Amino acid sequence: MGRLSSASETSTMRCAIPINVRLSQLAHSMTAKWTSMHRARLRMDELDHLVEQRTVELSTAVEALKAAKEEAKAVALQDPLTKLPNWRLFHNRLTLTLQKAERHPGCLCALLYLDIDDFRVINDSLGHQAGDELLVEVAQRLQTTLRRTDAISRFPGGEDLVARMGGDEFAILLDEIKDPSDSLRVADRLRAKLQAPIHLRGKDLSVTVSIGMTTNTSENPTAEACCAMRIPPCIGPRLPGGVDA
Repeated sequence: MGRLSSASETSTMRCAIPINVRLSQLAHSMTAKWTSMHRARLRMDELDHLVEQRTVELSTAVEALKAAKEEAKAVALQDPLTKLPNWRLFHNRLTLTLQKAERHPGCLCALLYLDIDDFRVINDSLGHQAGDELLVEVAQRLQTTLRRTDAISRFPGGEDLVARMGGDEFAILLDEIKDPSDSLRVADRLRAKLQAPIHLRGKDLSVTVSIGMTTNTSENPTAEACCAMRIPPCIGPRLPGGVDA
């Protein structure tokens, strides 16, 4: 009887609580739950935004790293003054070209090795900055001249390459030419292009160059021999202002 009486009293007490009080308690409970859910939702939104922001930052960092690697690679293979390929890239390309020529006996390529006559005199008389400007102009003229105006290449894949080897020395690779005489024709065109007056520090200079040349059919046409500084061993002596005899 005691237990039944206690339960009955509790039920009576609940019924005795005014309806407005119970509604207020219910509203308070629901408000607390809504506030908690709202805060959780806001926190989730913040986390989603943070994840998105970090993802963008990470993606940007990865792209920047890729760009830095590409830039470093380009710098390692590019002459900083003339922006031409440097001797390392030229050596790699020449090696690949000679390997290709070994696999395809009918493939003919030529190497032209060029330096500016009396460059030291120009450097000493006009200054090193003027000498640098001259090298840049020579590099641009070489590139322009090698944009083929006639069909030198036997195949569409043939591609010429000009590089600065250091100092006033440049090397030119003619890939997949039709005949050894094509290299002579290119050498004459280069000389004519470079002999046109160059305006430098208030003076018009006419530049002459010495050009040595060889083809992959020459004796011992290794990349190391062809890329040797000054006079490539597989080329032999060169005539000032012209091509080798």
